[in-house]
Amino acid sequence: MKFAVLVSSLAFAASALAAQQPPARPRPLPAPRPMPAPSPDLWDLAPNISLNLDQNLQMDLQSRLGDLQLRSQDIAERAQEQAQRALARLDVGRLRNFASSEALDAMRNFDRSGMGDAFAGEAFAHTPRAPWAQGDPADSLYRAAREAFNRGDWRQSSDLFSQVVHKYPNSAYVADCAYFEAFSRYRIGTTDELHQALALLADQNGPATRSSRKADAAALAARIRGALAARGDAQAAAQIAREAQKNGGCDREDMSVRAEALNALGQMDPAAATPLLRRVLARTDSCSTQLKRSALFMLVRQGDTVATNTLISVATDEKEDPGLRTDAITFLARMPGEQALSTIESLVKSSTDDRVQRAAILALAQNDSPQARQAIRALIERSDVSESLRSDAIMFLGGNSASSDDAAYLRALYPKLPSERLKRAALMALARVGGSVNVQFLLAVARNQSESSEVRGAAIEAVGRLSDVPVSDLTGLYDAADSRNLRVQIIAALGQRNDSAATDKLMDVAKNGTDPSVRRFAIDALSRRRDDPRVTKFLADLVGR
Repeated sequence: MKFAVLVSSLAFAASALAAQQPPARPRPLPAPRPMPAPSPDLWDLAPNISLNLDQNLQMDLQSRLGDLQLRSQDIAERAQEQAQRALARLDVGRLRNFASSEALDAMRNFDRSGMGDAFAGEAFAHTPRAPWAQGDPADSLYRAAREAFNRGDWRQSSDLFSQVVHKYPNSAYVADCAYFEAFSRYRIGTTDELHQALALLADQNGPATRSSRKADAAALAARIRGALAARGDAQAAAQIAREAQKNGGCDREDMSVRAEALNALGQMDPAAATPLLRRVLARTDSCSTQLKRSALFMLVRQGDTVATNTLISVATDEKEDPGLRTDAITFLARMPGEQALSTIESLVKSSTDDRVQRAAILALAQNDSPQARQAIRALIERSDVSESLRSDAIMFLGGNSASSDDAAYLRALYPKLPSERLKRAALMALARVGGSVNVQFLLAVARNQSESSEVRGAAIEAVGRLSDVPVSDLTGLYDAADSRNLRVQIIAALGQRNDSAATDKLMDVAKNGTDPSVRRFAIDALSRRRDDPRVTKFLADLVGR
């Protein structure tokens, strides 16, 4: 009886505590159940038990809640810190600008001779993927099959791929192995092997037709039926005819062979190939795009007036394949004479297709003539074109061939730019040009508190990439910075410098900074200086202080 009364008293105390700390949306508590009458001796003790229990539980709960709040705050701060660190290292917009500029540099030095195969555009996978499932029971067998396939040992590769499918049906490699077993048999090429390959691909419930390989399997099956039809297989021929009505009958692999033949003819007898090139480029069917692209390559090699006129015809034909038009525009930049340049400039001004305009800007950027530079500037100042296109034009203007006059133009244009994206592009372009005048301009933007934090951060990042900027300027920027984002950007810039002054500033921030997140950024930057004994000692002292 006494035990029951004690339990009841404890339950009563717990109910009282719950009533004192209701949930976020309080609801009326149910009426308490009738309690048995306690014995007189325990009844005197019950209120004290309830009170002590209430106080102890309250203190424990408050302590736990306080600990949870501190932990939650710390987790939130660390998550924000990691996000800022990632943004400091990776800014997609800036990377895109740099990629555009690097593309410009690559285009200047790109040699397109012998590149016809790069645009084969074949419709099904031709090479097994690199192994990706380490620990999979079929991993070593897949590697052996892939090696055999890559060296052209079709019999061995088909056998090994088949072993994976039958020995390890639950392997992550099964779908790929079933497909490449069929492909290997197709490469062997006997009628029997072709039928076996087609059977593997025709099984709608088989691993070769799983979703990851379904499109490849359908395209490869069409190619196999084509080979069988050429050998008199009426059933395969009928299937091809039905598929041709659905997709227009394009045979990409056959087109790749024709493109190679056209390229070989052009090398053997360019004069004889010229009329053929014109006929190829006059074709209007969508299947001939690859063949027409090979013809464009060959025209560029000729470099004469006929080639220029043909390229202009393709570049300005709005009914032509957009990819082929951009290729023709790019090739025009390599052709001599004012006519090619005038056509590109006209496309920049008149075209409403972003893809065509971007190709035209890139082509103009490869030309050092004042006319080309002026055309790029005119597009930058147009408000009726996309911001993305204007950003690309700014980056192209600040490429490797940029002059001091181009840099002066960008500095004068900067205050008139209407968006942060365009301003960041201008800052990155000026950083690529370099020079003391541009460095001072970037530093002025970084110090300008009327600019947004994002733009100032971009200026700091641009400055940080220039090795001739004194560390003292970076430390001065840090001391004047008024936000965590800017300080993180400056720490990232200091982290790229290997001199002692940069190390001193990072250690000062790590030791004396008042923002723990920024201090951790500084420590992270210091952790990359593994060969500096001063840093090792500093970190050890920081832990032990």
